[in-house]
Amino acid sequence: MRLTNLSRKECSSLGEMLQQHTEIAPDDAFIIQGQKVISRKTFLRNVAAMKVFFVGKSISPGMVVGIANTDQPRTFAAMFALWSIGAAPLILDYRISDAERKNIVHSAGVSVIFSDFKKLVSQDGCDTLPTNLPLSDDLSALTFSHKADAIVDFKQSSGTTALPKRMPIQSETLFQMMKERCSPESYVIQGNIVSCMNLAFAGTRYLWFRNAFLGRAIISVPLLFTPNQLDMALRHPMAEEATLPPIILKRLLDFLRTLDTPYSEPRYSNLAKLQSIGGALTGQLLLDVQRYLSERVTVTYSFSEAGVISRLYGEDVARYPQSAGRILKGVSVATEDEAGKTQSAQKPGALVVTKEGETHRPGDHGYCSAEGLLYITGRDIDRLCRNSVTFSANDVAVRIRSLYDVNECNVFVAQDPKNGEDCIVAAVECDPALQPQIAKTLRGDLLADIRPSHLRCYQFLPRGSAMKISISTLKRDFYQEPESYHDL
Repeated sequence: MRLTNLSRKECSSLGEMLQQHTEIAPDDAFIIQGQKVISRKTFLRNVAAMKVFFVGKSISPGMVVGIANTDQPRTFAAMFALWSIGAAPLILDYRISDAERKNIVHSAGVSVIFSDFKKLVSQDGCDTLPTNLPLSDDLSALTFSHKADAIVDFKQSSGTTALPKRMPIQSETLFQMMKERCSPESYVIQGNIVSCMNLAFAGTRYLWFRNAFLGRAIISVPLLFTPNQLDMALRHPMAEEATLPPIILKRLLDFLRTLDTPYSEPRYSNLAKLQSIGGALTGQLLLDVQRYLSERVTVTYSFSEAGVISRLYGEDVARYPQSAGRILKGVSVATEDEAGKTQSAQKPGALVVTKEGETHRPGDHGYCSAEGLLYITGRDIDRLCRNSVTFSANDVAVRIRSLYDVNECNVFVAQDPKNGEDCIVAAVECDPALQPQIAKTLRGDLLADIRPSHLRCYQFLPRGSAMKISISTLKRDFYQEPESYHDL
């Protein structure tokens, strides 16, 4: 059942919106994971129980509390519980490294990190978030602050420091964003979602926030899901849309090839929208997704600080499969030449994106066609991107040199022979016998988002003309001598 615009104006927070949806239809499904169905009322009973738990742990208004869970529905409930207290939740990846944890505690003022991951719970400043709290029937205890400046979430910045900052999002800002982006209502475009990505990603949280605002269901799969689990979720009778990265879509295609099933129609024809986000989905892979997974595939180009920049959908998918889509209204794109001089967007160069009054340089290269379509042609060789965090190869090399006494370090990108995906490789000049020790140091102390995938120590790094480090030789060694590398 839809809420009227009048009733929505009476709410000032996501918590109040969910409470209103619950009053109207308490037993409607809110979160579905496999055979487990969590109704709106059950979810709020879980929130109330978590609030009691957090208060018992001396969590008070104004505190910043980290949540690094493997159980996504419980992570979402923890956010509402902390909002009800007046505390600010900061959602983290449960695989967070020691260095990242220390950086976040310092930069964001985190008081404590709660987790259901045993390895993390054993660390200083961390505590257990129980998985067996009894549900509470005292829903009257759930009140949500009307303070417009209360911090309810954090946005991760992209930069070249290799230590991304967390910028607070205030309650009024988040609620206004939900109202603007969810109006006018459309249950075709904004329906029950299938979610498989970590709530540590801002884009995933946005979709869950959106469906809490709209009173729509969330069909979730475990973080360590199998292709079969995701396939079942996408074919769930209530599933209406899904947002997945290209690498997951490729895994689904590979999974379908293992099934003895005729392709009479796309497998997920039940979906009103299958959206790709978080990387380039173009060419034959895009056409295969449209043919075998969903005719209603949508491609977006986006990055963490600005969100979605362009969208490709409908007839444009078949007509322009190499494109990243049409630039959204309110977004302008220009390019810069090698000297940093602004030029027409029709000329290939480094992208400069302006959205909502802010200018961003995501590190990608491309151009806009005469038809208003955005094409991505490459990326700054020194600027890397992982999990929406943009950083430079030199930053990572500097960090490695600061963690260990090495003569020289070079960081570069190569194609991983195992899966064909781009990976980050570190080549270090030092005694090769130290390689296991250095690998252990990097695993523990380097931030997960910037940590190289592979490491090799050379007695002397290969050099070419003018004694410059030879990247071509390093890449050749990576492909021809994989046994010489440590996986990080």
